[in-house]
Amino acid sequence: MTLEEKIAKLEASMAALIESHATAISNLEKERDELKETINESKGEAAKVKTQEGIATLISDSKLPEDVQKHLTESFINETDLEVATPKVKKEIEVMESLNKGAEVKGQGRTNESDEGDADKDLEEGNAKLLESYTRGFEIKGHGKEEAKKLAEERLSASSNV
Repeated sequence: MTLEEKIAKLEASMAALIESHATAISNLEKERDELKETINESKGEAAKVKTQEGIATLISDSKLPEDVQKHLTESFINETDLEVATPKVKKEIEVMESLNKGAEVKGQGRTNESDEGDADKDLEEGNAKLLESYTRGFEIKGHGKEEAKKLAEERLSASSNV
């Protein structure tokens, strides 16, 4: 075998080694990238879990009815950043609480203990306020003014017959 043949054989061996190493390097780079992606996904999931726990705490600490709390929780299910989500959740809680206050019964009964002789008047005033409160509650739930008033009168009538 001549020197040129030996050189050609060595160069062919080197080319084969370089190609096999390039394939190995490419496989290792691909595996590295997949692992980095898995780590990033895990961090994202951990952040989402932490965010959802924070949102759940904010909502459960509110004095809203359970169905409203459930609705709010579902509304923010895709949030992944607690710092961004917190002001949004607090604002929604404020809005829901203000809407919920419209349905509360206020001013029913005597307002002054010295007016014990005016029991009938107090009852009439209390019923009027209760009717107004019921009407607002039905309006908040989406009923029109007339329908809300009719429903409120029915509810007041039913509650006074008990």
